Amino acid sequence: MKLQKYIIFIILFITALGGYLFFKKTNLQQDKPAFVVGTAAGYAPWVSINAQGEYEGFDVDVMKTLSTAP
Repeated sequence: MKLQKYIIFIILFITALGGYLFFKKTNLQQDKPAFVVGTAAGYAPWVSINAQGEYEGFDVDVMKTLSTAP
């Protein structure tokens, strides 16, 4: 019974430590916070995909402007 408790404790400790180290490493790699947005292509002129496979349109322009604002 004691052995099972120790094994469970060790597993939980390793899991928590791994999660902490993962998120600590992820946050250190970013100079500033992430700006995540979502949109759906196919609603020109709001947003569409051009010949090069890149998103373009009003929504994309607004997102780019907001992401570069101080």
